[in-house]
Amino acid sequence: MRQKAEKAKRVVEGPLALMRFLRVDRPWITDELRSRAKNILDDITQSFKEGQYSYVIDEVKAAQAFLRTLDLFDIWIKETLEKEYSACPICGETLKDNHCCSDVWQNILASRAGGLSEMEIKVTENENGCSIISLSAQKIGNEFKLKTSIQYCSWTEFTTVNLWTEVTDREKELVSQIVRLLKLEEIVFKEGYDSNKKKQLKAFKEAKVIFKDQHGQTFKYRGEVIFVCDRWSEDHIYTGIPYLCQLERQIGTSNSDPVIIVNPVCSASRLRDSQKELTTLREEHVALIIEELQEKFSRMSVKV
Repeated sequence: MRQKAEKAKRVVEGPLALMRFLRVDRPWITDELRSRAKNILDDITQSFKEGQYSYVIDEVKAAQAFLRTLDLFDIWIKETLEKEYSACPICGETLKDNHCCSDVWQNILASRAGGLSEMEIKVTENENGCSIISLSAQKIGNEFKLKTSIQYCSWTEFTTVNLWTEVTDREKELVSQIVRLLKLEEIVFKEGYDSNKKKQLKAFKEAKVIFKDQHGQTFKYRGEVIFVCDRWSEDHIYTGIPYLCQLERQIGTSNSDPVIIVNPVCSASRLRDSQKELTTLREEHVALIIEELQEKFSRMSVKV
């Protein structure tokens, strides 16, 4: 009996001892699982020293079942990652950890995140709603990078939900338009006069701007700025209405404040309207996700 117990003990000693280490191939192994493996190994070792050989053989069987469960979970994880997470749900490129989509998709990600630094893109959950695999976009610096996290729990019944709904042409258009308009300076013009006492539309504003001087050199400036409307645009511009303007160039200074000529591009209301429409689209996306989740978990409940 002692020989049989010793032989059985040797089979699980190595795998259980390996559980102490952080494994790159199994990052989902938790401290709880490591602690459980250590307790099983300590129990088997101590029981063998005390001559409880029959108990050791039974514990080895339990340890093998424990290790086999972990192996099966690892196999399932690899199969699910290959099937469901091999391509980026956003841009369609091959998905690797810390994957970073191109600028066009970065803008859409930022828009959908709505100021959040992290958003879930895709998730695989069990019947209890426990997240087993989660793909999320995390803002690092000025970019969103995709990271996959795995949590060990029951996977008897599971469902995978893609939380990233299809991006429509209209959404792309709106995001591109908003990004472009946000780069413009919002200015409300008032009637004034130039150095020759001629009427001129201008505005005085505290601003942070990047502009070119008369010699074409680029400057960054933060402080009081005098914005002057381009003469070609004056006939179409009204005072008291906010416009989004493109900074053209510096034409001089007034009391050390830069005087910059600007070209009004559109009314600021266009930006507000585009943002409002994009918010409506985002709400529709959320409604679609909720509907899909309810449908999938409803099917799981019926199956159970």
